[in-house]
Amino acid sequence: MTRVVIADDHKLVRNALRSEIARETDMETVGECMTGDEVVDLVAQTQADVLLLDLSMPGMSALNVMRQLAAAHRDTRVLVTTASGDAETIRAFLRNGALGYFVKNDDPADITVAIRSILAGKTWVSAAAAAALAEADSAPLDRSSEPISQREAQVLRLLARGATNGEIAQALNIAEGTVKNHISNLYQRLELHSRAEATAWAWKHGYVDKGDLPG
Repeated sequence: MTRVVIADDHKLVRNALRSEIARETDMETVGECMTGDEVVDLVAQTQADVLLLDLSMPGMSALNVMRQLAAAHRDTRVLVTTASGDAETIRAFLRNGALGYFVKNDDPADITVAIRSILAGKTWVSAAAAAALAEADSAPLDRSSEPISQREAQVLRLLARGATNGEIAQALNIAEGTVKNHISNLYQRLELHSRAEATAWAWKHGYVDKGDLPG
């Protein structure tokens, strides 16, 4: 059973998210809170697998919540929920470890799709957020000077589309260990720290287009 914590200061939002989760036989809401100050302790108490984290709660900021979770070495997957879909905010949270970004005016039923995606290690971005990223990064870019090989570019494209290491290995007919090496090289050369950040970089630099965006 996937344990989910909902952190949001709006009761109607919490009720809507909880109702969608309750439809699934393998998910349950194990805790709810209304301020950022409560989140870290609640995640620890409930041993949550997934945190649905609102960006605009009172108390500790959402970014600081994520940093505290990272400092505590918690492996809880974070899915940001917000009414804001601007590209810079999306990138900031992907850079800081969020695996998903859910804009609240999207279909509420998508929340469980998003949860399943991030549990599988994939990055999930709602349609509204994906559109904002695509629009912000629509200007053509010259990639000729970027320090990335053709094979690394292939790995990056598949990673950005949500493929796991095993799926990338199968698609490119290479060993999974080789995929891990390529990803490690990409992180080092491009100064990246996570799959979510690599996905954001790929979007920004034109390695995937709007039709390839996950979610």
